[in-house]
Amino acid sequence: VSLYDINKDRIQNIQKKGGIQLTGKLNGFGKLSCITTNIQEAIQNANIVMVTTTANAHKIVANDIADLIEEEQIIVLNPGRTCGALIFRQTLIEKKINKKYYLGEAQTLVYACRLIESGHVNIIGIKDKVLLCALPASDTAYVIEKIHSLFPCFTECKNVLVTSLENYGAVFHPSVV
Repeated sequence: VSLYDINKDRIQNIQKKGGIQLTGKLNGFGKLSCITTNIQEAIQNANIVMVTTTANAHKIVANDIADLIEEEQIIVLNPGRTCGALIFRQTLIEKKINKKYYLGEAQTLVYACRLIESGHVNIIGIKDKVLLCALPASDTAYVIEKIHSLFPCFTECKNVLVTSLENYGAVFHPSVV
């Protein structure tokens, strides 16, 4: 497992520790093989690229990895938020990426968690069911098959409009603001 962040200050402590301490629903130390601010180093030779960022960063990440995507790589937006997969795919089309890759969008995050301090995360809960769809939807079964052993909570749904529009965060977060 590799971890990438654009901000060196955010990962400096994780680099020193060599991974992330988990407490709560999961307890233990998650050793990471690569902790970097170099996105190429992080995704090179990766079978699965899990993009866990805010919705407004999907286009930026798509631009950043477009030329680095490898044949048959699986990219999962976790979460995709509201139409993340559509934005990500359109960005790759605009960049003229013609490689065969698989793009999935999760409805929400798998873990409810809070940062205690850099390199230490409290896992409050693990979701039993998280909707996931690929774009195109015909790739969904393949994506779920490949990531099921890591994330058994992912459940196939009809299309990315379901993962996008049934995203609770799209309703909850604006109401708080």
